[in-house]
Amino acid sequence: MKKFILTGAALLVAGTMANAAVVLTFGNGVSGAEDWSSAASGSDSTKVYSYGENSGFSGASLTVSGGGGTWHSSAGAYPGSGSSWSNTAAMEGLVAYTGLTADAIKSTTGALNRGTAGTMTYALSGLTANTTYKIAMLVSNGNNGSLNFTMSTGSLLENSSYGSVEGTGGLSTLTAGSTSEQSIGSISGKKYTALLLNVESDNTGNISFQFSGSGSPKPALGLFSIASVPEPSAFGLLAGVGALALAASRRRRSRKVA
Repeated sequence: MKKFILTGAALLVAGTMANAAVVLTFGNGVSGAEDWSSAASGSDSTKVYSYGENSGFSGASLTVSGGGGTWHSSAGAYPGSGSSWSNTAAMEGLVAYTGLTADAIKSTTGALNRGTAGTMTYALSGLTANTTYKIAMLVSNGNNGSLNFTMSTGSLLENSSYGSVEGTGGLSTLTAGSTSEQSIGSISGKKYTALLLNVESDNTGNISFQFSGSGSPKPALGLFSIASVPEPSAFGLLAGVGALALAASRRRRSRKVA
């Protein structure tokens, strides 16, 4: 009896627990990630990645758009000369968000960028409406200068942050609920900055945000990861079914004693 109850619990909770993170990288083989470089060439205005049936995000897609120049994956160009990876708080956050090892993340050397784009917009569609997602990114700037983040669709939640994956720096917090530009620092030498976002989709299942900057910026993307967050009800359901299983087990033991 207990076996059947626990099996039922697993099936019921499976639909509400978090999907494993789906990680995209560009132009190089990163263990545990999918190389999206095949979609990163040409001169059309957008690049679209469609999540597969086995990804946990079936029907969803990521569209990256930006103006100026042509798309390329810049394999081996990032991080720039003189950069060195460190196990910073931002790196620890990337490991937690993506499920990749730190060594795998440190092997990221490609980046999706498009000439002097000025701005790059990331739009996710086909997600579950009004649902929390964890999004992790490695971003850079092909030109030196500041890089700004702006939330457009959906809501930026508490504990969203950014930080360097070099040196000994900590994490800086983004303002929850803001739809204004927020600086994520001055990026020089094609160095990477990590973003760790907690975002809620809107009532149609969409999320979008953009990067802009100063000095003819070339926003570049080295890694993109998304995972859904389990609903609190899933844990309550599992606890409740577990309690039923324990009660059934005790009743069975008492019958044997009698």
